Amino acid sequence: QVEQRRYALGSALFSLGMSAPNPIRSIRGIHQAAQALSDQSGDTVYVSIRHFNGVHYIVRTDGRFPIRTYAANVGETVPFLNTYSGIVLLAAMGAKAEARELSRWERDRNEMWGAQDPEVHLAQLKGALHQARTEGYVYGANFYVPTIAGVAIPVPPRSGPPYVAVSISAVESRLPLERVASLRAQMEVTARRIASFAD
Repeated sequence: QVEQRRYALGSALFSLGMSAPNPIRSIRGIHQAAQALSDQSGDTVYVSIRHFNGVHYIVRTDGRFPIRTYAANVGETVPFLNTYSGIVLLAAMGAKAEARELSRWERDRNEMWGAQDPEVHLAQLKGALHQARTEGYVYGANFYVPTIAGVAIPVPPRSGPPYVAVSISAVESRLPLERVASLRAQMEVTARRIASFAD
């Protein structure tokens, strides 16, 4: 309690946060699963976790293809609608969460999209959310960084909506729609492996 009988957050909040259980039981195991997918696909693989109003990247691995697509860095937190992983996790959170994120989309919009028509881009994102809800994955190009395509799926949770996602990122020419079906099958195997390392 501070002056004038008001209350404020104190230092004990930090201790409380540190005592919260970590849902990730083995980051090494997740990294190995992601690297196996990179080795198989040849591309960059990301693993991210839901974090407040976005996704937090915890793993990035590289494949053999020489052109790397570093759309995000490990340790970076990105708004839901600025990333394929965010879209697939947001779609599982329900209509209320979707509406909230869409209402703040223009504020969070990545500066790289400045040249893209906002209405067209917003329609793309709504279409991606619909795809994630109905098909269980999202695929697209130029949602986050121009000329880069991605595909993302949720990691199956023990209970409740998914909070971890795995995605593959590549230059647009390397990730055509025809390749997505085979990649998705590989990603589902990886997602099940990752689920064994997350509570």
